[in-house]
Amino acid sequence: MDSLSSQNMHDSIEQTDNTTGIQRPVSFQVKEEVLGGFAAGVVGTLLGFPLDLVKTRMQTRSASSNKHSPLSLLRHILRTEGLSSIYKGVGPPLASTSIVYTFSFTSYSYFRQNHFRGTDGWDYRNALSGMMGAPLFGIVTTPENFLKTQMQLDNVQSKREELMESKSQQSISQTNQTLQKEYPTKQPSGRFTNSFHCAKTLASTHGATVLYTGHAINTIREAAFVGTHFFC
Repeated sequence: MDSLSSQNMHDSIEQTDNTTGIQRPVSFQVKEEVLGGFAAGVVGTLLGFPLDLVKTRMQTRSASSNKHSPLSLLRHILRTEGLSSIYKGVGPPLASTSIVYTFSFTSYSYFRQNHFRGTDGWDYRNALSGMMGAPLFGIVTTPENFLKTQMQLDNVQSKREELMESKSQQSISQTNQTLQKEYPTKQPSGRFTNSFHCAKTLASTHGATVLYTGHAINTIREAAFVGTHFFC
């Protein structure tokens, strides 16, 4: 029992020293790596989420109305939508982070030791070991990214739909101008109360598969990310 616990706490593989030809153990502390990665993921998500919101808003605004700098756009969002809007939809990324970071290090450790036998330093076998978890990560992160984007655009989208319904004869440019004038004086409520409500509404309207829009390309992106992370 003690030996099994010791193995779980401190996994190792054999690596040949190129200068002496002697086999020596290469240590990989699974629990420390998982906890460290999880903590970094949570902190990184909380710090980066407001920046991600600004990026999403800037990328989805029309060219004619995209005159705000990132900082001024952030101030505009705070003034017109409130502080809570900065972290609207942060739930799925936090949940995704806890799952992905836990499994990424454990799957990397398993495949590195039992299949690819990667060594310390820049070794392509370490990248392959990390990439083995990408299919699972994609299953988790595809709906997370989809819901996050939907929630980040919810306030603006609901306001735009409201204007389009009431002034359907206006051109797109006129609608955008109206949006710019009316938006600062009126706080939009949005269609979704939380991420779960967003997922439930979209799944009932478009089918559950809508949550996995872009799944293939997202899985490829995950493989590239974790492969590079463990290779370097």
